[in-house]
Amino acid sequence: MKPTVSPKKKFFIPSNKVYWTAKNPFEEFKAFIGSTPELPLDQIVQCTEAIMDRIRWGYEKLLEEEAKELVWMVQYNTIIKAYEVAEKYVKEVDYTAEDIEDFCFALENTQKIPYLIPGPAGVYISALCNYAKEEEIVLKLSELKTEINLIGFRLPRGKRLMIEGDTGDFTGIGLEGGELVIEGNAKNWTGQACGGERF
Repeated sequence: MKPTVSPKKKFFIPSNKVYWTAKNPFEEFKAFIGSTPELPLDQIVQCTEAIMDRIRWGYEKLLEEEAKELVWMVQYNTIIKAYEVAEKYVKEVDYTAEDIEDFCFALENTQKIPYLIPGPAGVYISALCNYAKEEEIVLKLSELKTEINLIGFRLPRGKRLMIEGDTGDFTGIGLEGGELVIEGNAKNWTGQACGGERF
């Protein structure tokens, strides 16, 4: 008896069968362009640099407008006029006490500030201190080779300015009720015509 061999089945594919080809599921994302997120530190650095640029720009404008007179015959009305110019530029900037300290350091340690002139620098720093949001400001001036004049000019009531290091002439003149503490030496005419406290 012969073994029965089942006949080979023929597979029939209907003509209306749809053929599917395999696709890469990520193909659609090829056109997607992602953005690299900025780190908060990068944003902080950029913001700080922008503020410092504005502060420097104001100082340079003061030098352009007033330094000719302020370099100088030191007369009280000349100082007031220079201070009013400094006020105008300082009011436009949103800064902190730390930015003031950075500016003081930059006066002698960066090429971005053309030159340090003790009188205008002191008037400008005074305006920065007077309009700062903080009530207490500490300036470390001990690293500066140049002694800055007129620091603390018109320091208002409610403000306390502490200076670590030496200052130049006319420190704290025209105090308007503020408290000025100098941990160092001050030169000639310190605290003239003032109505505040000096230590």
